[in-house]
Amino acid sequence: MKKFIVASMALGIVAGVLALDFMWLVSTGALFIGQNYVNTLNAQGIFLFPSLYTGVLGIAGGIIVKFRRPAGGILMIIAACLAMPNLVSMAMLIVAAVFALKQYEPESASQAVMPPPLPQDEWERGNPATKV
Repeated sequence: MKKFIVASMALGIVAGVLALDFMWLVSTGALFIGQNYVNTLNAQGIFLFPSLYTGVLGIAGGIIVKFRRPAGGILMIIAACLAMPNLVSMAMLIVAAVFALKQYEPESASQAVMPPPLPQDEWERGNPATKV
């Protein structure tokens, strides 16, 4: 169970950082070489703020998932919905959210051994034939 929480944390934080890197590449215009200035500004407006929100929510979900799994998973799902232009971050956030929201069986329950039943005689069970 702990390894899935750690994986969810790592995936959420890495996806958030990738989304912020994507935002930085968009804001500097590095992704839109060879286009005119107006098209670059339009593309920046479309990609800039969703990538910023994806990065912040992905990192926050990755940190929160250690303490509150459902809240972290929901934050990562919201971030994945905002990360549509950035497919790598979106895929990582969906996997992290699945790890965070999955209900796990406790590890000790599968290995638990039931104690032997206590011996009971007829008197303890309340059989009326043996009562005086």
